[in-house]
Amino acid sequence: MTIITTRHGWLQELERLSPVVASFGLRAKLGDDDYGAASKSPNPDALNLASSAEHVEAMARCFELLHANNADSAMIEKSVKDLTSRNAYGAFSELSVYLWLLENKIPFEPQAAMTGADILNPNGSDLDGRMGLHSGVYFDVKGFGFRECLIKALNARLSKDFPNSFVAIEGNWDAPMAELSDLLSAKYDALRTELNAKQRAKRGGVDVTLRAPSPVQVTHNTSNPYELAEQNASYAFSYAKQFTRHAPFILVFVIHPWFSGGWLHNEFGGFILDFERAFARRTFLQFRNDATRIFSVSKGAAGGMLSGLAFFNAWRGQPAQPGAHFRLFINPLATNPISDLALDEFRFGFGAQHDLEIVRFDHDVY
Repeated sequence: MTIITTRHGWLQELERLSPVVASFGLRAKLGDDDYGAASKSPNPDALNLASSAEHVEAMARCFELLHANNADSAMIEKSVKDLTSRNAYGAFSELSVYLWLLENKIPFEPQAAMTGADILNPNGSDLDGRMGLHSGVYFDVKGFGFRECLIKALNARLSKDFPNSFVAIEGNWDAPMAELSDLLSAKYDALRTELNAKQRAKRGGVDVTLRAPSPVQVTHNTSNPYELAEQNASYAFSYAKQFTRHAPFILVFVIHPWFSGGWLHNEFGGFILDFERAFARRTFLQFRNDATRIFSVSKGAAGGMLSGLAFFNAWRGQPAQPGAHFRLFINPLATNPISDLALDEFRFGFGAQHDLEIVRFDHDVY
């Protein structure tokens, strides 16, 4: 497929594939943003998605299926706008989960309005949806760019500040997300100053070096799935405001090789399952007696409101990625557990053959 570098170019391709998108006439309403590196505000996420025929076709199919299943037109139009904006990755993550549910005939209602009595956020919020499984299961979707997005952003910012050097970020990448975020904000100036003086700075296990430019550059980093899970055991609680008080709730993390890096898309040595299982287990069990307050409840109580945690592989291109597309981990200490009947419906109840894996921790509580 031809490289598509502008918002209007992407909209035109979506309109060609989807009468629903065409009906909105968005090219007459929206500016023609340039996604390319030469623009003032490059948007590599949108550039990659817009230029992939498989991903464009998947998004067009999602909009058509949403319309066919009576989704609100205003919601669909907003999703198209978000997808083609700077929120491309977040919108793509949400729409990819919608498409998987639609293709596998799993009934759901998109965009569930919740009050402060329903979720931990006292102001209320919209969750991404409610599956029509036995008794209902709410869900919210988050892109799992995780460390790769932050390291990529840090590299881009440093490369702009040191245009005559090659920026190498190496070492042990199993750093807490909070520390990586700080390097892009409160601790960035100190990092830049040290690099300017010494051409090298070490932050925890992360090693940042300025090198002389050369046609070929080689960098390396190390990672251990269990250490990464340990260092980021609290990460899911970043989204605790979405946790439901009185109904089953699944937090869905979307992974994709363009955003979350290759490490979560290589089953060599069982790395993916080892990390996901260790991460989910720590989320469910490590904080069960933690009295730290999150909104109006303890961290331990908030953890119980997370009935399940899922990783969804949103890759649509070739070659196909290994492993289950939707891997759901069940919280053995859930306050509002997902019923066995709902899980059976999820597996078998709708006549579709979907690549779903359910992992339990029933014998891990000790």
